[in-house]
Amino acid sequence: MGCGSSTGADGKIAMKKTKLPAVDEFFDDVQGFIDEVYEIQDPICDAEEKLLYHTDFQDTAGANIKHAIVGLVFNIAAQGNADAIDKVVKITDKEPFISLDGSGISGDVSAGIDCVNDYIKAVIGAKDRIQPLADKGKSFAEKAPDLPGKAKDEVGNAGGLGTMDKLRAIKNTTSNVRAVAKLPTLVNDFKDTVMGAITNIQAAVKEINNKKGKMVDIGNKCAGKNLTSSRECYQECGDPIPAGDKKAKKKAKK
Repeated sequence: MGCGSSTGADGKIAMKKTKLPAVDEFFDDVQGFIDEVYEIQDPICDAEEKLLYHTDFQDTAGANIKHAIVGLVFNIAAQGNADAIDKVVKITDKEPFISLDGSGISGDVSAGIDCVNDYIKAVIGAKDRIQPLADKGKSFAEKAPDLPGKAKDEVGNAGGLGTMDKLRAIKNTTSNVRAVAKLPTLVNDFKDTVMGAITNIQAAVKEINNKKGKMVDIGNKCAGKNLTSSRECYQECGDPIPAGDKKAKKKAKK
């Protein structure tokens, strides 16, 4: 889905009212489903954008959440926490894989820690909801082709609607049906976003583990060169950022 048919002004899929009660009942259910997807997705996208911003990766081509998390850990080490890094950075083999304790840490690093924890919480919470949403989206998409015929029948019996309302009802039904057909793609894109996020989190954990024995040296190197951002620390001490990685978002969220 990316961090959104008939779409609203914000680019999200939105159902249009037809003024046909039975038809609108179906589309209202669809809208509730769409809202549910976005309610799960939006916190992930918001936390991602904020994390890239607070780690200064928002304009770095090729950078993703993996680089932001690792760079943040390097920056934590540079602030004099390298010897106690295990108290700040909690890594596990199971979900959520990593969590950070920002006690006593301030500024962009503290804000970044909050964003990491918010991001991981949102991603892990979304994973188990993907399949039920996929099943529901598929069901709606399978039922949608019947709606134009149902709308025509209802229009024929809608004595209270004027000519323009009747034409708009048919037009909006057609538009909504096209949008409903995209629901499986909506959920598949969302699944890719969540699973890709988990892959990046696990990649961050792997690099942190690989460099844990060098964390004091990394902290001293960043501090000695007066590197103040997580991006600078990562570019100095982290793995090369492949050009083919997902490009960082450029929209900065404070």
